[in-house]
Amino acid sequence: MMTEEWRTIEGYTGYEVSNFGRVRSLKRAEPKLLKLNCRKGGYLYAHLSNGPHKKNELVHRLVAVAFVENKSGKPCVNHINNIRSDNRAENLEWVTHKENSEWMVKCGRQSHLGYPYPRPVIATNIKSGEEKRYRSTNATRKDGFNQSNVWQCCEGMKKAHLGYTFHYA
Repeated sequence: MMTEEWRTIEGYTGYEVSNFGRVRSLKRAEPKLLKLNCRKGGYLYAHLSNGPHKKNELVHRLVAVAFVENKSGKPCVNHINNIRSDNRAENLEWVTHKENSEWMVKCGRQSHLGYPYPRPVIATNIKSGEEKRYRSTNATRKDGFNQSNVWQCCEGMKKAHLGYTFHYA
């Protein structure tokens, strides 16, 4: 079993990132784990400050910079298992923009043209069990659902939204 290792975050005084994808502040007597937030695309980020400068930093990039060797100087970080919230160092790799695009096509996240496939979605009312079918997460907006919340349900990051569960058809 792997042990958790902490390293200083480059460019930020008083912050560390772990090989498990956790971020902590050392600005108090006791280290404090930071609450990670989720971007629309499902990527986690941490709110960091360095004096008056505040910035949201993507956790997978922080982990990769600290723990994943980048001999070739590749610019992008890929989640090997395709789960954007899994920021363990062993799940990350440095790739080129082309390799990243090819990976997304292979995993079905983009078509060969570079556009995301519309993935049909099924919404199930938690109380009645009634199902509604949608062409995509975007199409659920016509019935008042938040596209980001629907996507997070489909990806397993949330259980429900506005009394419905969602999954890809």
